[in-house]
Amino acid sequence: VLERLRHDETLPPGHPAAKPLLTPRSVVIVDEASTLSNRDHAELLRHVANTGATLRTVGDPAQHSSVEAGGAWAAIVEQHPTATPALTENRRMQGDRMADVRQAAEEYRDGHIAQALRRLESADRLVTAATSTELLDTLAVDWYLDWRRHLAAPTEIAPSRMLAENHTVRRELNERAQQLLRADGLIDPNGVKIGEATFHVGDQVIARQQHRNLKPVGGDRNSFVRNGTRGVVVAIDAPHGAAPNLVVDFDQRGLITVPNEFLTKRLRPGVTGGLAPAYAMTTHAAQGDTYEASRGVVTDRSSAAGTYV
Repeated sequence: VLERLRHDETLPPGHPAAKPLLTPRSVVIVDEASTLSNRDHAELLRHVANTGATLRTVGDPAQHSSVEAGGAWAAIVEQHPTATPALTENRRMQGDRMADVRQAAEEYRDGHIAQALRRLESADRLVTAATSTELLDTLAVDWYLDWRRHLAAPTEIAPSRMLAENHTVRRELNERAQQLLRADGLIDPNGVKIGEATFHVGDQVIARQQHRNLKPVGGDRNSFVRNGTRGVVVAIDAPHGAAPNLVVDFDQRGLITVPNEFLTKRLRPGVTGGLAPAYAMTTHAAQGDTYEASRGVVTDRSSAAGTYV
């Protein structure tokens, strides 16, 4: 929304494309509002106030804040509790089987972190290991058992994901997942290294940056690939020895050729590539998702928000 509003401000009055995005009848809803940076929050409020629109922000202040300077939204929630509606029922973790997890999440959210972890440990929901290598190996195998159950009943059992708080561990977990998938013939054994990742035909992937020009042939203006859009690699295209592109069947979009420039683009320090394998994700990327199971890595360097997600 902000991208469109910024673009519209550059258009001269009377321009054919200068149709206002917001009107006094508009309602702007921001989900996962804890990740909204202070600067973007202020800019969005300015646009809403200038047009008479209404802004509603929804989120969980115990989850991650913005990668950029943030925290204003969580502060507003804390300072105005009587004006902040709050959910009272946990709709994700249903049934008696998840009662201990519901209780642990509530304890964790209220700051009783050690108590929450003890509760999970007593229910055999924590797996420990002597070394980081052993821990990641065990986590990947546990995830793979989840994945095979999903493949056996895809309409009944949702996918599971491995979660890490940094990109180094995320990459290591994705590599382990691909090794397991190759061994069982679930992805093509011949992968191609592009940017920081190796891709195979059959790989599940996720976009890490939106790109308005990445859309299916004949797709409308809203069918472009957004940050978080998932898909499956169906072909690796390297015409005449050129730098390889990927053909991806994106969810709710269809076949899109993803160029090498997007796959090797530097997003920020230490992170390269607008597309990545989707078996393991950072807790920032996973925030707000619902999985059959989340297999998370927790170390003495994990943040309270990352563990809570």
